Amino acid sequence: MVDVAALATAGRERGAHSCLLQVGDGNEPALGLYARLGVTEHHRYHHRSAPPA
Repeated sequence: MVDVAALATAGRERGAHSCLLQVGDGNEPALGLYARLGVTEHHRYHHRSAPPA
């Protein structure tokens, strides 16, 4: 398991001021974990594909 707090600390020690995570809407365990860590939503992605020919 990845220690997210340790990764954030290491990033801050190296000058990082933000962190970006990407998780799918349906991934409730990950969304719950990130919410408990204080992570907030910044924006959403919209994946587009060409219409069938």
